Amino acid sequence: MSAANAKYYAADASSVKTVAFENIAFVMYNYEALSIVNNLEAMRIVDSENFIGSKAQVEMNSGFKVTNKDLVRIRKSVAAG
Repeated sequence: MSAANAKYYAADASSVKTVAFENIAFVMYNYEALSIVNNLEAMRIVDSENFIGSKAQVEMNSGFKVTNKDLVRIRKSVAAG
């Protein structure tokens, strides 16, 4: 099994951080520790080519942010030797 990595932005969005999942046994959290973060990129209304009227087109990015780190636990395994 190959080790996976994840990249995420720091809380201030100034730098990208990388975390290796190779030693993580499990992640446990209370659902109230997470907040959904939405970022609206673009929105427009255009005439439809399939019916009489208009349609709305929206491009949005969504993600999750830990807003209460006291409600999150990460268990890491230690390599033998």
